[in-house]
Amino acid sequence: MSGALAGSVAVVTGGGTGIGLAISRRLATAGALVVVGQRTDAAAAEAVRMLADEGLDAVGVGADLATAAGCRQLMAESLRLGGRVDILVNNAAVTGQPAVGPFLDFADERLDTIVDVNLKAAFRCGRAAANDMATRGRGVIVNISSVGAYAAQQHATAYVATKAALVGLTKGMAFELASAGIRVVCVAPGDIDVSSPVRLPSSRRTDDPQAQTTTPDAGWSRRTPLGRRGVPGDVAAVVAFLCSDDASFITGETIVVDGGWLSY
Repeated sequence: MSGALAGSVAVVTGGGTGIGLAISRRLATAGALVVVGQRTDAAAAEAVRMLADEGLDAVGVGADLATAAGCRQLMAESLRLGGRVDILVNNAAVTGQPAVGPFLDFADERLDTIVDVNLKAAFRCGRAAANDMATRGRGVIVNISSVGAYAAQQHATAYVATKAALVGLTKGMAFELASAGIRVVCVAPGDIDVSSPVRLPSSRRTDDPQAQTTTPDAGWSRRTPLGRRGVPGDVAAVVAFLCSDDASFITGETIVVDGGWLSY
């Protein structure tokens, strides 16, 4: 398939649902072979089937990124299937209800899982991808953070701590890897309605993002100046841009995609 990313191999962790699926779809539409990482083989296969039904090129890998072995498995299989890794999107995360709980009562086991998946997996997968990218002198790593990195959220202290850490990880990786020709960037989504249809590139668009008017909770709606919830495609479009040569002079930065939620 022709496109801005034609011939590239892109690994998207958590790439089979929500924002991750939108990113997988957008990168595949731009011409990349997408390796969809999911926690189980069945979930990865289902995502690949959905993409294949749209004529998009993808393969799936099931791996538990809460463990170092799972991260090694994902990256080794990605290299076996694709031959190389040109793009890595660290999207997998413990989020939503599993990541929420009062700070004073938050169990160590839950804390460990959130840190393992949200932060350590990005470090480990990024390290493996960068070692391969360095052999060719180019590559892009995108870490998916959150507006929670910049603003506390009720009962989400562990979650926002890991998302803030991804901003720092991005800067550190970008500084160290620039000499190897590798760019490292970060995207921080705001209120994204993952139940909405996924917005596709112009020739394949199936919905109008401006028409998404589902109502978030009062805190989100009060603080989103654009007056609507985001859709997964809003985030995917930014990721695709950052992975393209149009963003070749951008590294170490975090792009916030939040409809203005952090503007005041």
